[in-house]
Parts: sequence; C-alpha cells; structure tokens
Amino acid sequence: ARWLNGSAIACVAPAAPAPGAVTLAASNNGLHFSSEDARYAYHAPERVHGLAPSHVAAGAAGVSLDVRGANFVDGPTLRCALDGVAVAAEFVSPTQLRCSLPALAPGVVDVRVANNGRDFGAADDGVALVVEARARVSLLSPQGSMLGGEQIVRVHGSGFIERPGRLACRFGDVGDVLATFVSPSE
Repeated sequence: ARWLNGSAIACVAPAAPAPGAVTLAASNNGLHFSSEDARYAYHAPERVHGLAPSHVAAGAAGVSLDVRGANFVDGPTLRCALDGVAVAAEFVSPTQLRCSLPALAPGVVDVRVANNGRDFGAADDGVALVVEARARVSLLSPQGSMLGGEQIVRVHGSGFIERPGRLACRFGDVGDVLATFVSPSE
C-alpha cells in the first residue's frame, strides 16, 4: 500500500482466481487489519459481441446504441468508451446495455465497456461502430409530381453508399421509400 494522506492509501488489487466479492481491510503494521466490512468486487472481463445499429451517420448525437456482450454489471460506474471517450451506459441485462452516442466524426469507432468506469474490456474481432458521412442532397429531377406519386425521382448529391434494402429517400411526412444506388453522387 502507498500512503496518500491521513485518510487515504492506495493498494494494487492482486489477481483473483474467480469473480466474486472479497472483504478489503487495511493495516498500518501488516499484522492488525481493520474490522470494517468494505467490499471489493472482482468480475469477469467485459466483452462486446455486437452492436445495433452497427452503422450511424456522422454527427448523429443522441442515437441509442445497443451493446450486446457478456459480463455487464449494473452500477453507477458502468460506461461505454467510443474510441476512448467514456459515456454513461444504461444496464439492460448482464448481456446487454445501452449508450447514448455523442456526435462522432466519420470513421471506424472502437466500442468497449467498463463496469467500474476505468478498466475497459475488449470487443470481439470485427466488432466496431461504422460512422458514415451523411448523405447530402443537392438536386432533384424532377422537383415535383402530381399527387398520385409513382414518379421516379433522380437524387443528386454526395455521400451515397450502396446498401441494398437500407438506402432510402424520405418524402417528409408522406413516407420513406427504398432507393436504388446509382453512384456515390446519384
């Protein structure tokens, strides 16, 4: 133990053979230990097995990220780390938790979990959050149609990604429709 001040010392926790709680006691002489019932918990390393969604748009702050994995423990220090930036996590079960995403820049983001807010477990190989540049619309052709709809609209812009079954256009409150990928700009 290392003395910090009259009311605090620092100890390095030894390795434990299995998860569980132990009593932590302190001593000034190495022989006579405190009798207070302070509990210290050892837990299995947190693992991240999957994310939903696995792709988000850049700058999409507040999006709820469901994290699936193992060995999650409910508590006030439960955290997700997104490329090393810790955010609070909501415990759902020992195999699921939820994090609210901050605004992220495009790229591949490493996602980890820590029950104690400090020691972040690893993610399985290939598990990462993909942050994509937002699609941008610059021109529509045609720019309108009769109420009956069914008009093919060519959407020009940038950042379009070929993703069958997920690429879509939103026509305000009228509805969302699947789109056909032509190119990153159409």
